[in-house]
Amino acid sequence: HLSSCIFPISCYPMYMAAAKPKHLYRSEKDRMIAGVCGGLAIYFNMDASLVRVLWILITLLGGSGILIYIILWIVLPTESNAKIQ
Repeated sequence: HLSSCIFPISCYPMYMAAAKPKHLYRSEKDRMIAGVCGGLAIYFNMDASLVRVLWILITLLGGSGILIYIILWIVLPTESNAKIQ
């Protein structure tokens, strides 16, 4: 644990072994259209409503939010398919 580590760098492998790897997927529970924003919210540990508002702002401010959303819709697996792999 952190108290037993003299140098934080030497403890890095110990913490990485305990951490579960995160996977990006489309949410099946928290979805409005395809679950992309819900999946991003789970991945970044944020509220899905905040992710949706940010996504709309990026799209309205001249960003290519719609194109990126469609690409993520195609590329990202659904939650159940991501857990199977």
